[in-house]
Amino acid sequence: MADIVRPPSAGGLAIAARQWDEAVRSRSLAIDGDLAAFAEFNRLGWNYFSNPDGEPIDKPSSLAEQLGWLTEAGFSAVDCIWLFAGHAIFSGRKP
Repeated sequence: MADIVRPPSAGGLAIAARQWDEAVRSRSLAIDGDLAAFAEFNRLGWNYFSNPDGEPIDKPSSLAEQLGWLTEAGFSAVDCIWLFAGHAIFSGRKP
């Protein structure tokens, strides 16, 4: 499963915001050779982690909550496989 996850602390939010900005900035340069896409990303306020409480639609849960729900649903070997910039891939096995 892949989803955006909310870091539980202000420090975690700051790290995710910084990582997400850098990832988008890097891709903007790699794909277009300039920062126009990154500027649009910022203009539209698409970095959820920079202002999580100002987002009216997305209300991500923490990674701990997501993993807990998988466990409660009967999955075993529940784990986070990858996490970067507040985006996670996590999984479990159903016996």
